[in-house]
Amino acid sequence: MQRLGVLHGVSLFFMIALAGTRPAPAGALSNVAAFMPTSGTVAWGFETGLGNDDLFSNFSHGDETPNSWWRVDLGQAFDVAQLVITSRSGLANRTNGAVLRAYGLDGVTQIGSDLTLSGFGDASPLQIAFDNAGAGWTEVRYFQIGGEGISVPYLHVAEFAAMADVDVFPGFIPGVTATASETWFPDPSNLDVMARHLVDNSGMSDQSGPLGDPGASHRDAHGALWHTDANPIEPTVTFDLGDLCALERMLIWNHNQPGLYARGFKDVLIETSSDGLVFAPLDDRNGDDPGNATIPISPGGDAGYQADVALQGVSARHVRITALASHGDVYWGLSEVRFYGVPEPSTCAIAAAGMLTLVLLGARRRPANNHRAADR
Repeated sequence: MQRLGVLHGVSLFFMIALAGTRPAPAGALSNVAAFMPTSGTVAWGFETGLGNDDLFSNFSHGDETPNSWWRVDLGQAFDVAQLVITSRSGLANRTNGAVLRAYGLDGVTQIGSDLTLSGFGDASPLQIAFDNAGAGWTEVRYFQIGGEGISVPYLHVAEFAAMADVDVFPGFIPGVTATASETWFPDPSNLDVMARHLVDNSGMSDQSGPLGDPGASHRDAHGALWHTDANPIEPTVTFDLGDLCALERMLIWNHNQPGLYARGFKDVLIETSSDGLVFAPLDDRNGDDPGNATIPISPGGDAGYQADVALQGVSARHVRITALASHGDVYWGLSEVRFYGVPEPSTCAIAAAGMLTLVLLGARRRPANNHRAADR
């Protein structure tokens, strides 16, 4: 009985330890409204598609009628956890007071109650998240914003994002964060050029899932990317995967901005780290060229990745890219970086596995010893 109690205790500890590891994700939150079909009232040529194109510097512009409206079709029904809505800088009164409604598959049956948009400022905040009092929206295909409550004509939607759980491509690691050593025009109103865009899937063609598809393309656009100020000196971008992972590959979409493809990183030094303090370089991939890898220039258009970097199972939580040269521009940047691999078991889990093995071996040996004692 005592042996069974010990085994039970160790097994329980083992299960708790395993629970502390991060399992391969079955899904991840993604903006399922990006680039989906839109409709509504239009003025001055600012089409409705400007309201969900992953760019914050432009906007959808309704007409002067009291019932100006904007609508997006998600293509299928989603359980939406959160909406992130961006107003036009300096004209918050063209979004505050607008009424949000959600609809089911038929586009007619309303899901939940009306939600009045409020809280936007002319300078800040330009971007507000709404979660329907924590309940989200279930089985929604359409969202519509009506301008009947705004104080002036011309409903504006600068950007509309609907965050829902989508499938993840096998091996893709979501939830990565990125930090850059510098960023062009680091102002709160500049939402188009930010380090976070390197890992938030903005501009990517697979946002409705499966997220992380290696065949996805990045849109040729003036945003949803990151770049430095002019004439940087060895700028870096550091990625935090959230946990130690056995990394297999890293895909890089180089700077994909119309007419400005030469801003893309060319020669780079790629390093990995388990603690974010001590970094070790990958083996050399580019011969006599500077650094240890060379990233081809983007061809333009909606482009696939330019570099597939084999990481060969290296154990790391952090990856750092240091740029040593661009393709010729004085500004240097990237569009998207994605990582693939599997989470590694925690130290606690490994220790628990070792302890369980020792106890089981001891349990097997003990009866044999007891028999020998009885024989004597």
